[in-house]
Amino acid sequence: STDCGLPPGQPFVQTPDPDFAERFACIAATRADTEEYTALGAAMALEDPANAGFIRPNSVVLIVLITDEDTQEWLDGHTRIEVRDRIVAALGGREERVFMFSIVGHPGLFEMPRTVCGGPYGTASPGRRITSITRSFAERGAVWDICAGEFGAAFESILSGVTTTCEALVPEG
Repeated sequence: STDCGLPPGQPFVQTPDPDFAERFACIAATRADTEEYTALGAAMALEDPANAGFIRPNSVVLIVLITDEDTQEWLDGHTRIEVRDRIVAALGGREERVFMFSIVGHPGLFEMPRTVCGGPYGTASPGRRITSITRSFAERGAVWDICAGEFGAAFESILSGVTTTCEALVPEG
């Protein structure tokens, strides 16, 4: 509902745009209800006809989820598999077109689950469901512990994976 200075009928930013950083920051400054549907929200945005033109043929969609809580789609009966499948379906069934990066509370390991962590951005609950959805994309999914901070290092850590994903879609020749 915030006016971020986007062209009429285009609820997303594109480059080149001299105001890209400011418009992206405006869009990213969202508010959520008490129930966070982080991953489902990404799927719904990709499916939304209002975003027509955002998904271009042979484009790679980078989904970045940053949250201090786990995704809560299960409250409305949505499974992790359903959410993942909706993302892939929105991309024409071509899962090779997505790279998902989640910055969440580290869930720990099965044998050693973690609880709430503290870091430079406050506390965070383990992002177990988001981690599961993200890792279901195999080499096109990466998870970073929000309590570790260092967002610059976080994005640097995925650069080669995003590059590989993009290069796989470029026709040879």
